[in-house]
Amino acid sequence: MIKLLDKIGAGSFGIVKHALWTQPKGQTLECAIKVLRGAPSEVVELCAGGALIDRLVDTERPVPLVTKLVEYAKQIAAGMEYLEKMRCVHRDLAARNVLLTKNEDVIRMVEIGERMEKPQKSNGELYHIMDLCWGRSPEDRPNFTELRTMLAKINFPLVACHASEMAKKNSDLTVLTGDKLFVVKNM
Repeated sequence: MIKLLDKIGAGSFGIVKHALWTQPKGQTLECAIKVLRGAPSEVVELCAGGALIDRLVDTERPVPLVTKLVEYAKQIAAGMEYLEKMRCVHRDLAARNVLLTKNEDVIRMVEIGERMEKPQKSNGELYHIMDLCWGRSPEDRPNFTELRTMLAKINFPLVACHASEMAKKNSDLTVLTGDKLFVVKNM
């Protein structure tokens, strides 16, 4: 038996509802139900963390570390690589599902050949991968296997600080001896 609860999302093909699924042996599982327009529903695992885009724009939580963002990108690329190998076209790779922005201006910019500048403190390797993904035609862009391979090569060494450094006026960072820091190269 499935008990539908609150709506947790919507898209072109239907809505997603939080639900409780009581299995034949009596075990109850939280799940998400895709209620498709004109088609049967689909039961999928509930991801209680919600949509990634909501996490990325949540000002009440700390900004995710670059290592976590790269991990998200690696997982997304691996999932899309799998679908690509199964000859399945996703067709709904969108901000509410993944790491794409809601900002329509970025899409229009890319369509006319403009590119975002490399952010001042971003990693050069990551920006290069992002730039490759903006290729005008699909043939100019990496496929998901290539993308996963490129992302797998990116790592950020974890180092221990050997001397304290107090924050300067233009910096928010105070580093103490023994603090552990990720090194983001190619800046």
